[in-house]
Amino acid sequence: MAAAVDPRTDAILKLAQRIVVQRGELGDEGVVEARQAGLTDAEIVETVAHVALNIFSNYINHIAGTVIDFPEVSLTSGCAASSCACG
Repeated sequence: MAAAVDPRTDAILKLAQRIVVQRGELGDEGVVEARQAGLTDAEIVETVAHVALNIFSNYINHIAGTVIDFPEVSLTSGCAASSCACG
């Protein structure tokens, strides 16, 4: 589950995750929850745009067979050294 210590960032991460998991089918409930978490309509639209751009670029890279030219980063099972709330 996406999470952050900062409430605004946490709301944006949860919205972005919900957009991806539900394939954009938020319905009224998803938008209401984002607004109740303090996000403005502009922030909701910006979050949708960022998710769409990332999906679009991933699809293009998969189709084009883009070679990763930087070291891959492996996921860890916690991040005690950072300020995120995933651990």
